[in-house]
Amino acid sequence: GMGVNANVEAATLPDGATSIAAETGPLDRRRFVQRVLEELDALRDDPAAIVDAWREYTLTLGRRVRVETAAGTVVGEAVDVTDAGALVVATGAGRETVHAGDCEHLRPEDG
Repeated sequence: GMGVNANVEAATLPDGATSIAAETGPLDRRRFVQRVLEELDALRDDPAAIVDAWREYTLTLGRRVRVETAAGTVVGEAVDVTDAGALVVATGAGRETVHAGDCEHLRPEDG
Protein backbone atom coordinates (compact mmCIF):
# COMPACT_ATOMS: atom_id res chain seq x y z
CA GLY A 1 0.00 0.00 0.00
CA MET A 2 0.93 3.61 -0.08
CA GLY A 3 0.21 6.62 1.99
CA VAL A 4 -0.28 10.08 0.52
CA ASN A 5 -0.29 13.33 2.43
CA ALA A 6 -2.86 15.18 0.33
CA ASN A 7 -4.47 18.23 1.95
CA VAL A 8 -2.31 18.25 5.06
CA GLU A 9 -0.46 21.29 6.36
CA ALA A 10 3.28 20.58 6.09
CA ALA A 11 3.85 22.05 9.56
CA THR A 12 1.84 19.21 11.10
CA LEU A 13 4.02 16.52 9.48
CA PRO A 14 7.35 15.05 10.65
CA ASP A 15 10.59 16.74 9.54
CA GLY A 16 11.29 16.15 5.87
CA ALA A 17 7.69 15.23 5.03
CA THR A 18 5.42 17.34 2.86
CA SER A 19 2.00 17.16 1.27
CA ILE A 20 0.60 17.68 -2.18
CA ALA A 21 -1.31 20.74 -0.95
CA ALA A 22 1.90 22.26 0.45
CA GLU A 23 3.68 21.74 -2.86
CA THR A 24 0.96 22.53 -5.42
CA GLY A 25 -2.10 23.85 -3.59
CA PRO A 26 -5.35 22.24 -2.44
CA LEU A 27 -6.18 18.90 -4.02
CA ASP A 28 -9.45 17.27 -5.03
CA ARG A 29 -8.78 13.89 -3.39
CA ARG A 30 -11.44 12.08 -5.42
CA ARG A 31 -9.85 13.18 -8.72
CA PHE A 32 -6.39 12.34 -7.38
CA VAL A 33 -7.42 8.79 -6.46
CA GLN A 34 -9.11 8.40 -9.84
CA ARG A 35 -5.89 9.37 -11.63
CA VAL A 36 -3.82 7.03 -9.47
CA LEU A 37 -6.18 4.16 -10.25
CA GLU A 38 -6.11 4.98 -13.97
CA GLU A 39 -2.30 4.96 -13.97
CA LEU A 40 -2.17 1.69 -12.03
CA ASP A 41 -4.65 0.15 -14.44
CA ALA A 42 -2.44 1.18 -17.37
CA LEU A 43 0.54 -0.51 -15.70
CA ARG A 44 -1.15 -3.70 -14.49
CA ASP A 45 -0.04 -5.73 -17.50
CA ASP A 46 3.60 -5.10 -16.56
CA PRO A 47 3.89 -5.64 -12.78
CA ALA A 48 7.68 -5.80 -12.92
CA ALA A 49 7.75 -2.20 -14.17
CA ILE A 50 5.61 -1.13 -11.24
CA VAL A 51 7.88 -2.79 -8.68
CA ASP A 52 11.03 -1.40 -10.35
CA ALA A 53 9.56 2.12 -10.23
CA TRP A 54 8.46 1.54 -6.62
CA ARG A 55 12.01 0.60 -5.68
CA GLU A 56 13.37 3.67 -7.47
CA TYR A 57 11.03 6.24 -5.92
CA THR A 58 10.32 4.91 -2.44
CA LEU A 59 11.83 6.78 0.48
CA THR A 60 11.63 3.68 2.67
CA LEU A 61 14.37 1.45 1.23
CA GLY A 62 17.66 1.95 3.00
CA ARG A 63 15.96 3.42 6.08
CA ARG A 64 15.48 2.01 9.55
CA VAL A 65 11.82 1.18 10.02
CA ARG A 66 9.36 -0.15 12.54
CA VAL A 67 6.43 -2.05 11.04
CA GLU A 68 3.43 -2.85 13.22
CA THR A 69 1.83 -6.05 11.89
CA ALA A 70 -0.98 -8.27 13.11
CA ALA A 71 1.68 -10.75 14.29
CA GLY A 72 3.86 -8.18 16.09
CA THR A 73 6.48 -5.53 15.48
CA VAL A 74 9.31 -5.77 12.96
CA VAL A 75 12.28 -3.39 13.38
CA GLY A 76 15.25 -3.15 11.06
CA GLU A 77 16.42 -1.75 7.74
CA ALA A 78 14.03 -1.80 4.78
CA VAL A 79 16.12 -3.50 2.08
CA ASP A 80 13.79 -4.50 -0.75
CA VAL A 81 10.29 -4.78 -2.16
CA THR A 82 9.29 -8.20 -3.48
CA ASP A 83 7.66 -8.67 -6.87
CA ALA A 84 4.36 -9.07 -4.99
CA GLY A 85 4.87 -5.69 -3.27
CA ALA A 86 5.85 -6.91 0.20
CA LEU A 87 8.49 -5.02 2.17
CA VAL A 88 11.67 -6.92 3.09
CA VAL A 89 13.20 -5.82 6.39
CA ALA A 90 16.67 -6.89 7.56
CA THR A 91 16.49 -7.48 11.31
CA GLY A 92 19.06 -8.75 13.77
CA ALA A 93 17.56 -12.22 13.29
CA GLY A 94 17.61 -12.14 9.47
CA ARG A 95 15.33 -10.91 6.73
CA GLU A 96 11.61 -10.70 7.31
CA THR A 97 9.03 -10.16 4.56
CA VAL A 98 6.11 -7.98 5.63
CA HIS A 99 2.93 -8.19 3.56
CA ALA A 100 0.78 -5.80 5.59
CA GLY A 101 1.32 -3.36 8.44
CA ASP A 102 1.90 0.25 9.44
CA CYS A 103 5.44 1.30 8.56
CA GLU A 104 7.22 4.12 10.39
CA HIS A 105 10.64 5.55 9.47
CA LEU A 106 13.04 5.64 12.41
CA ARG A 107 16.11 7.72 13.06
CA PRO A 108 19.42 6.00 12.27
CA GLU A 109 21.02 4.19 15.20
CA ASP A 110 23.99 5.91 16.79
CA GLY A 111 27.38 4.45 16.02
